Amino acid sequence: MANRRKLKRSSDRPAKKLYIAIRKKMVKNAHQLVALCFVTCMATLFFVDYQQPDLPANLRSSESSLAVEISYEAMDPPLSQHAPTVELPNHFNFLANNDEKVKKAPIFWHLPRSGGKTMCKVLGSCRGMVLAGSWMGTSEGNLTIVHENDMKQVTVDLETKQGRLKAKEEGLTKIDNRLVVLSKSILETSEIFGISVKAELWTWFRHPVERQISYYFFLQTLPEGHHLYIPAIRAQSLAEWTISPSHTPNAMLASLLGEPIDQIAWTEEDLDLAKNLLRRKAKIGLLDQKAESMRRFSFQRDSSFDRECEERFLHYGWNTKGSYPQVGKKTLAYKLLMQSNALDMKLFEYALYLFTEQRSLFG
Repeated sequence: MANRRKLKRSSDRPAKKLYIAIRKKMVKNAHQLVALCFVTCMATLFFVDYQQPDLPANLRSSESSLAVEISYEAMDPPLSQHAPTVELPNHFNFLANNDEKVKKAPIFWHLPRSGGKTMCKVLGSCRGMVLAGSWMGTSEGNLTIVHENDMKQVTVDLETKQGRLKAKEEGLTKIDNRLVVLSKSILETSEIFGISVKAELWTWFRHPVERQISYYFFLQTLPEGHHLYIPAIRAQSLAEWTISPSHTPNAMLASLLGEPIDQIAWTEEDLDLAKNLLRRKAKIGLLDQKAESMRRFSFQRDSSFDRECEERFLHYGWNTKGSYPQVGKKTLAYKLLMQSNALDMKLFEYALYLFTEQRSLFG
């Protein structure tokens, strides 16, 4: 009887192996079929959802040719394994290194449409800092601190050569130990610093494409007579403006390095220079991380401040007057902006990496 059972089991083995093989094949084919259906559906959704903006006849051909030339290569990952090795020129020596133990006065750097004006209100109204930037009142006489718009401000316009010269001659950096210099171009303000006081760089970043879109809609609202008014922009779509001379590509790079704002031929070496500047000499602030950024900027300074005031500006009372229509990532305008601001995008990604890395340094 035992021999009979053993013989029966051995005779069943080929059939069992064949059954298992067929079953595995069916399961594999089923998985492939599901994957094929998923890819087909996603491709269909992409082509159905994508719509090119309506353009004037005189621009349709040119934008179509531009669209063909666009390369959608993935952005380089943040340099978490190594740091940029490009040496910083001597004209950046007025900026203190992050670990340097010297007397410092902060420079708050930001570009328009990055939320920087609201952050200045937090620094001035809630934190009690003394702000020196684009004073619009009379600046005759010696530098003085005035209380206006619920903030302490210095009577000097640092956006003019004359104002910066006056600030240097009268010792702006010594006027108050809670001074914050406001700047859209770092190197322009370098001349007001000397050997005894170095600048501590506070940077403020927003997604470059989102900032450019916001800036376009802001320009469209300006009245005639405004110093930034562009007559043609109200008749231009976002895509048209992106390829027009009034659009400044890679504006963050230009503002940090101090090169002419209309320079187009930026290189990867320029990008590495800007990265090294941020890594060695900057505290990184992000629009999407307002509260944490503000804590870092106020690190080891006066901890007494109006908490309710800061909560209002940073959160429930955040200014939304600059809101604008959403622009889809699949639109031609968005893709053109991604292409023309490719180096700014890489710099922004590196700033995101540094923001995380600096948690251990600045809290």
